[in-house]
Amino acid sequence: MTFARVPQALAVALLPLLAACTQQPIIEAVPEKPPVAASKTDQASAAKKSAGEPGDVHLFNGTGIVVRGQESGGSVPPGAPSPQRASGPVVLNFEGADLREVVRNILGDILNQPYTIDPNVGGQVTIRTSTGIPKESLASTLELLLRANGATMVKNGGLYQVVPQAIAVRGNTVPQLGNSTRSLPPGFSVQIVPLKFVGVKEMMDAYRSFTQSIIEKGNFKAGDALQRTSNATTVRVRNGKTMTTDGPFAETREQLGGYYLIEAKDLDEATSIAARVPSAKFGSIEVRPIMVY
Repeated sequence: MTFARVPQALAVALLPLLAACTQQPIIEAVPEKPPVAASKTDQASAAKKSAGEPGDVHLFNGTGIVVRGQESGGSVPPGAPSPQRASGPVVLNFEGADLREVVRNILGDILNQPYTIDPNVGGQVTIRTSTGIPKESLASTLELLLRANGATMVKNGGLYQVVPQAIAVRGNTVPQLGNSTRSLPPGFSVQIVPLKFVGVKEMMDAYRSFTQSIIEKGNFKAGDALQRTSNATTVRVRNGKTMTTDGPFAETREQLGGYYLIEAKDLDEATSIAARVPSAKFGSIEVRPIMVY
């Protein structure tokens, strides 16, 4: 008995994600040495260089570490595991309390953390937490109270520094490298997230090459790129009345960038073709069979 394979048309939806630039390692600057009187040997070497003779060349290799938290070679470290719950809930009850006393109570008395307070930090706080909040959430709660009074806190090493927001960045914070899987440190901080970037011309050339390849192999049936979701119009019919709104139906982190309608003998071939779509390296490719009536 023989079985005939029936070709199945599959729609491949492209869901490109954000792309941005890769970071290149840099060469560390070498501190300058104080001026020293030139010796006869140095003068002779300088004379050789001026005459066109090659002199000694010193190459200083950098570490590739540009900001704090970056591993050797410029890679991003894996995200730290989520901290375990420290203890039971803590009840806060302040009514028109001085901000500096609230900082002392939370950072000093409850969390037992060393801290300093800038003389320009001040204000009043009113907060009631009848059910209590976890102890590990006290630092973020204090940040909200400080922000309401134009202040914030920065953690340098093991010391919390409570300062006005206007001077929080300048001279107090060191940018650190991170990603979506790495949690932010406690207190005010500046985090640099490396992104991946592909030039428009390079991406268009890659798509032209891919499209031409599936046309030559007979897989291509149709396909188009879609405009931005800001140009979308959503249509609804309610009680016989047609209503239109600008924009997509729902806001999502991923957006449909275009589609290919291909013909493949099975799902394995369809996913193999989808893996060759240029956007698969940066975003997501959805493979979905079409309905046959």
